[in-house]
Amino acid sequence: MPDPAHWHTPRLDSADGTFRLAAPAEGVYQIGVAVDGCAPASATAVVKGGQEVLLRLQLNPAAN
Repeated sequence: MPDPAHWHTPRLDSADGTFRLAAPAEGVYQIGVAVDGCAPASATAVVKGGQEVLLRLQLNPAAN
């Protein structure tokens, strides 16, 4: 599996928080997001043959 440490930090593409990541190779990737005040969220992406994969992650307020 390619080392995600070599990925660039994603840039926000729009005001709604969407962003794009370019996978360095085909494979299975675990994508995670963390934002202050919200519980972390993650999803699995399976990338094949240069296809685009859309993931939707819902951030919810962190439990106090």
